[in-house]
Amino acid sequence: MKYLFFLNLILFFFLSLDSLEIFAYGLDNDQIEKIDQMINDDTPVELPDMHTEKELPKGEPWVKPDYSNQNNALGYFEGVFTVPKEMDERFNFWLQIYTRYTSEQGLLHDSKYINVIYREIDFNSINTDQNLNAFQKNRAKTKVVKDAKNEIKNLLERLDKVSRKKDFDIATLTPEELEIWKKFEKIGDPDKFRNAAKKNRARFQLGQKDRVQLGILYSGRYLKRMEKIFREENLPVEISRLPFVESSFNIFARSKVGASGIWQFMPRTGRQYMKINRFIDERNDPLVATRASIRLMKLNYKILETWPLAITAYNQGAGGLLRMSNKLKTKELQEIIEKGTSSRFGFAGENFYICFLTMLHVEANADKYFGPMQRAPELVFETFTAPASVSWVNIVSWFNNDEDMAKLYNPHINYRGRSKSLILPKGIEIRVPPDKKEIALRGMEELSKKQSRHVAKKADAPLIGSSLGATVAKADVTGVNSPEPTTSSYMVQRGDTLYDIARNLGVSLKSLMEANDITSPSKIRPGLKLVVPH
Repeated sequence: MKYLFFLNLILFFFLSLDSLEIFAYGLDNDQIEKIDQMINDDTPVELPDMHTEKELPKGEPWVKPDYSNQNNALGYFEGVFTVPKEMDERFNFWLQIYTRYTSEQGLLHDSKYINVIYREIDFNSINTDQNLNAFQKNRAKTKVVKDAKNEIKNLLERLDKVSRKKDFDIATLTPEELEIWKKFEKIGDPDKFRNAAKKNRARFQLGQKDRVQLGILYSGRYLKRMEKIFREENLPVEISRLPFVESSFNIFARSKVGASGIWQFMPRTGRQYMKINRFIDERNDPLVATRASIRLMKLNYKILETWPLAITAYNQGAGGLLRMSNKLKTKELQEIIEKGTSSRFGFAGENFYICFLTMLHVEANADKYFGPMQRAPELVFETFTAPASVSWVNIVSWFNNDEDMAKLYNPHINYRGRSKSLILPKGIEIRVPPDKKEIALRGMEELSKKQSRHVAKKADAPLIGSSLGATVAKADVTGVNSPEPTTSSYMVQRGDTLYDIARNLGVSLKSLMEANDITSPSKIRPGLKLVVPH
């Protein structure tokens, strides 16, 4: 209880929630994620596969975005999203991450002085080593980063020691020491090397170039409609580019603590704006989540009154930023970052807005940084409400048994809903390409006829019947909590690796990670209960 009380005190003073309320009891995933960000701001040494289907979609020529005619947009004026001069160094850092380094490379840098780059790290030799499995590759890359951090720490401690000597001569430094010395030369702090050697100051950032390119391709499926929604809601269209930062427009993006979809809503926040239940998770529907993000952004702007703060609040929460803004008597984001408590933001919070501005610039100049680019064509679909219970197998059959395509058109149907052992309830929305609608409607008509022969006394109660080829589960499609469906599970034991667990259970490592929203094979611990995919 003392531990819980202490954590709640931390949350009260340093963390803001997505609304202005403070919960007195217990910690939810939103709060746990913010604590985790404060403790460890490193990016992982690898990221989940972003490919949503076996083959990349055929694209259309990239066209420069049009942000004109926004005089009526909330808080809009010419230059509203220009990079502030005081954020130039951060901008240049993220420009390299987004346009120069791929996800097989990264930078070891100082987290306070972001322009101080210690080393470039390349994982290509590890990634191409056919003698290593996925877990071993992850472990090897983690070790490379850890060893490099220790070496930099030792160099900084030596620089701190020798620089304090009266007879110090810069000529005695090794080439690498001299290089680091020069990078800190303009920093006036006499303890600069000692402080830089402290734990968590040296940080690793994985490159994003290939993911940005893939994100630009995938974004074509949704951006036209998203831009239309933003204009209808009188919100700056530029903010429609925030998913590049959050997820690279990966509709299957899941964080280790439960954030989901291209807008990366946490569960508690998502439930305030969208439907989330046993089978449906509208956070994963790009267009529904876009409308939800607009509502949240409008609230943030109403509270904070500037876009730099309102957009930062999307990551940090509006309540804490408002308190800090009032305390410091300023609405300037950079001033709040510099004068506020560093633990309030963490690295992610300090850089969230500049990441958005950098990505806004990169996407608007994609041809300059990447050469000829393409976007996927707009995803056009027909939506209908299922008049009867339907299985995921039925839905996939309407896509010529291409499950990737079925998931692409129906991302709102969550992992449980895609289980082969369960039936989705009557009333669920299903999306299909226009040329598949007649096939789907005929399929639903056949299912309705079958179910009418086995109708239960309760008109809306799904039936249990072998004629449908699966177990039918009663389900609530309104978002009210209900018992979890029965699934296979495995309890992680001491010494287990995710690779060994997957092999012993006869499932792929990728499917096991996807089923449990695990982004890295190393992120398991004894006692963790894993869902075993069928």
